[in-house]
Amino acid sequence: MKHKLIYIFIFVGIIDACLIMLIVRNKMLLQQKPQNTVRIDPALTVPTPEWTGGSNEPFVLTDVDKQMSALLDNVPFQNTSFAISMDYKRNIFIVTIKDPYEANVKQFKTWLKDNQYNLVSETKFQYVRAFH
Repeated sequence: MKHKLIYIFIFVGIIDACLIMLIVRNKMLLQQKPQNTVRIDPALTVPTPEWTGGSNEPFVLTDVDKQMSALLDNVPFQNTSFAISMDYKRNIFIVTIKDPYEANVKQFKTWLKDNQYNLVSETKFQYVRAFH
């Protein structure tokens, strides 16, 4: 039992000595001044640009943007005459029209006006005939 205690004291003493050496070494490193200093030639520095190309005016959503956003919030949409989905890659709405095709295209355009999406350009819609 005495031998175990002696070994424990020796082990703890070695650990303490190592910790003290690490602390002293770190203090010495922190107190040292850097040996190599780099001087930057002021002629080589890049001046800060006066204008970066950004606008100082706040971004304002147009009525068309608001209608597009509102329609996008309601997609996917479906009723008995047509269905609307979004093709995010091409940034267009896919309108699947059920038969009778021509009558339901007119109904879709009326639905756009009635729901205040009338400013959204016709080029933002691709009409597809529904298959049965």
